[in-house]
Amino acid sequence: MTFRYIYLLLHMVNDMFLSRKSRVVGRMSTADQRRLLAASAGMLLTRSLDLSGEVYLAMQSRGLHGYPRTMDTWKMRASDWIWGVVILSVSLVAIWLGQ
Repeated sequence: MTFRYIYLLLHMVNDMFLSRKSRVVGRMSTADQRRLLAASAGMLLTRSLDLSGEVYLAMQSRGLHGYPRTMDTWKMRASDWIWGVVILSVSLVAIWLGQ
């Protein structure tokens, strides 16, 4: 979902700059470019907030109650501790050999 949201934001930015590029004739002064960039950033923030609100409402309409539900509680087992020690050991050896 994060990748989709980032893709939508980048698509909005691309559309905004393409529309501005198609309307501007000639070169713009640096002051005008800064104003354009500030206005574009503000508009992107506004659109991003609107999009996040719409996504939240869509999630609520599909049954989101604000907290994740899990099947059971998670506990560290012996195999989890063993794998943690193995990964930590391999990482420390790799760092030691890298120096």
